[in-house]
Amino acid sequence: GQREPPPDALVIQGDGRVVMPALIDMHVHVLQEADLRAYAAHGVGTVRNMWGSAAVQRYATEIDNGTRFGPKIYSASPGLDAPPAQWPGTQFLTSPDSATVVVDRQKAAGWTFLKVYTKLEPAVFQAVMRSAREAGIPAVGHVPLAVDVRLALQEGIASIEHLSGYDRAVSRTRRSGTWGWADADPSLFASLAASTRDAETWNCPTLAIYARLAEQHPPDERPRIIANRRLFVKALHTAGAGILAGTDAGIGTVAPGSSLHDELAE
Repeated sequence: GQREPPPDALVIQGDGRVVMPALIDMHVHVLQEADLRAYAAHGVGTVRNMWGSAAVQRYATEIDNGTRFGPKIYSASPGLDAPPAQWPGTQFLTSPDSATVVVDRQKAAGWTFLKVYTKLEPAVFQAVMRSAREAGIPAVGHVPLAVDVRLALQEGIASIEHLSGYDRAVSRTRRSGTWGWADADPSLFASLAASTRDAETWNCPTLAIYARLAEQHPPDERPRIIANRRLFVKALHTAGAGILAGTDAGIGTVAPGSSLHDELAE
């Protein structure tokens, strides 16, 4: 029969609503304490923070031990990149020889993933990926501008953010970012998607924020950017490649929490 709830239970009347598991936002930047409650208020119970900091480590520890309210935080390291720094805390690599020391330092600091970033040269990127495999820590992030996405797949990048790297591979003029998707060649999508599946690499395409970023383009380009990015995600799905829902919330473009619902709609 039906059991009565314990006397100290919080009873929430369902009233025809649906109970669902908490959501996970797989690409955020936890920069403000206020964001933590915003995620929880919109049903986000876990986040993957994509640039490590001391504040993030403190928030994660306090949430885990129950002294702070917020979503469970898994975090990538500070970004591994070449100088000059684009973001605070960047871990600099200027030669392949520095890769092992930098990678080992991130693992020792307790980060869940390595974050690779945009200015790494191919030889340095490959050294980072080799050191990551040896250290047993997954590498995720942006495919550097000088690195072909096929090389990143071969090197075992665990997840690619924002479809970076694919943009240059499909652009008829080898442009990157939203500009690359403005003149993309859809006939190339299926083979890249199949290579992604074979590499067992996941993608976090962050569609909703890129639809916002497309607004900086002329009106005739905006629909093509959005349509081509959606079509590429469809190609990934059709090929059987893994897709993650993430928003890039926390950098002032889309709102923490609510933007994940926009991403799921995409």
